[in-house]
Amino acid sequence: MKKPNESVVFKSVSGIVVLLVVFSAIVSVIGYKGFTDALLEQYSDGALLIADCRAVNKRR
Repeated sequence: MKKPNESVVFKSVSGIVVLLVVFSAIVSVIGYKGFTDALLEQYSDGALLIADCRAVNKRR
């Protein structure tokens, strides 16, 4: 015979674990998106600076 307490504890722990997994997945997606956006912005800024330097040097 199962104790009613064990069932409640198991459900509570299972619920917390599921919520933590969902939360970590959401945080991972948001972090990946932010990192990708920042990296693309940095690359495009660098490319524009290189192109600008090349244009200035070509005019000389």
